Amino acid sequence: MKLFVTIKKENELPVRLVGKIDNYIKSLGKGRIEITIKKIRGTRTRRQNNALHLYFQLLADELNKAGLDMKKILKPSVDIDWTLESIKEYLWRPIQFALLRKRSTTQLKSNEIDEVYNQLNRFLGEKFGVHVEFPHEEPIEGLDY
Repeated sequence: MKLFVTIKKENELPVRLVGKIDNYIKSLGKGRIEITIKKIRGTRTRRQNNALHLYFQLLADELNKAGLDMKKILKPSVDIDWTLESIKEYLWRPIQFALLRKRSTTQLKSNEIDEVYNQLNRFLGEKFGVHVEFPHEEPIEGLDY
């Protein structure tokens, strides 16, 4: 049995939930059971989503300005400038999947964005001397991601 509950008041379970749990446990009869309770973290907020995409664009701009096109970081045979989309696909997602086994940025929880950013920022800093601070404010007007 798996239940998802939103606790609206601190230290107070909905009455119908208590009844459901009680009935289910009684239906199992004698024997050992395991009960697991865990807090579910929400997925990223719209503000974090905006900051994430703004970061991709800022990083693309910084890598291009430093002359570090995609061939210098990924493919040695073709000159390709970085874009928001290529940052997301070729830098962010591989690290995200390696760390968290999540393919889509829509699956990220709030705290997981920091984990991926820290790994990517460390790699680019150590290998290429490029650091881009993760945005903390809403994106620039006109950039709607």
